Amino acid sequence: MRLDIVPERPCIPVGEVTALPVLLRLTAPTVPQLARKPLNVCLVIDRSGSMAGEKLRQTIASAKFVVERLAPTDLLSVVQFDERVKVVIPPGPVNDRTHLCRRLDGIHPGGQTNLSGGWLRGAACVREKTSPEYINRVLLLTDGQANHGIVDPAILVRYAAELTEEGIGTTTLGYGDEFNEDLLTALADAGRGGAYHIETADQAPAVFARELEGLLAIAAQNVQVVFAPSSLVRGVDLCAAVELHQDGRTLTVTLGDLVSADTRPLLVMVRTNAARHEGWVSLGRITVTYDDVVGGIRSRALTRDLLVAAVASEKLAAIPIDAAVLKELLLFRAGKVLQAAIAEADGGGVPGAIQRLMDFLAAPEVTASLDAEVQAARRRITELLHELQDRGFDRLSRKHMHYRSHEWTRRKTTPGA
Repeated sequence: MRLDIVPERPCIPVGEVTALPVLLRLTAPTVPQLARKPLNVCLVIDRSGSMAGEKLRQTIASAKFVVERLAPTDLLSVVQFDERVKVVIPPGPVNDRTHLCRRLDGIHPGGQTNLSGGWLRGAACVREKTSPEYINRVLLLTDGQANHGIVDPAILVRYAAELTEEGIGTTTLGYGDEFNEDLLTALADAGRGGAYHIETADQAPAVFARELEGLLAIAAQNVQVVFAPSSLVRGVDLCAAVELHQDGRTLTVTLGDLVSADTRPLLVMVRTNAARHEGWVSLGRITVTYDDVVGGIRSRALTRDLLVAAVASEKLAAIPIDAAVLKELLLFRAGKVLQAAIAEADGGGVPGAIQRLMDFLAAPEVTASLDAEVQAARRRITELLHELQDRGFDRLSRKHMHYRSHEWTRRKTTPGA
């Protein structure tokens, strides 16, 4: 694991309180394919009536793709649900692929949507074989609202967090425009898994492939970042919608899994007291702990100090802002703007939501940015703005805004985004 610490500027002004954005950039080690951890995965497939036709055909084709990609050392189970729940493939090694694919062909559309029952049965299948030696994950696919079983989102999210404590993660795949995107992303966040929107049936195989490739390349698990500030620091704020714990002034952030060679940015805002003299000062110590899964499970830790120079305030303006930090600030702002626009439009204020997006697009620091990711974000927000202007705030436009906001505020790449 590599940790880079990049402050917006490598300095703070003498005699002034300040807020300094700092980018913590984690890069996971590279995983040789032969050294990967085996998977213990359950596919939970919604077979309610609305899945009939091309949706279910593409889902079964995607499940067969998973079967073909797994090794005999991996464990697979499959659960189907409508208002009833059935284990189609009990947990076991991936040996007879032809037999497993025939079992998948037996999944046919049914009735309503007992999402909780299917998901929890899938978790039970994974639990039968749960071990630290495996990457344990439930992949929940649904195209509808939970209308049987447990339907309270708060209870379902609590269950996802409890499963995570057992070492069982949850990835969610929402199909079409009828499902509850707030629930599915919350389940994935609590389950430290990916959250995907499959808009059309033909996108399903690529989304399944993306998730599976991420699972097959996980290099570090249970990644945590601890920021212990020095006495010069008044507080540390996190610019990301990820799991955190604050003990006094110490901040602990849980990032979950990192895939092979993946870089995960984490932006924090360090609020300082006034430095008395010029010279180098410490703003705190950053410790990253994780389980290294390359060639066996080993707990590791690395520690770095956040050092900056205290300089006279008139010198500060001559020191350029780091471009990588500015990029992360703008992408986080983009995600928060979309969140605020969704909240306003949910309350009937579509014109206000449109104005929020227009204001962001017109901001000088946004228009001036030459960063490719920021430019891509501008283009995407422009598209979302045109959706609102042309057809209003419907279910699909809300999902487009929600999943993009989720990506930018969490800055999580494959297998989550």
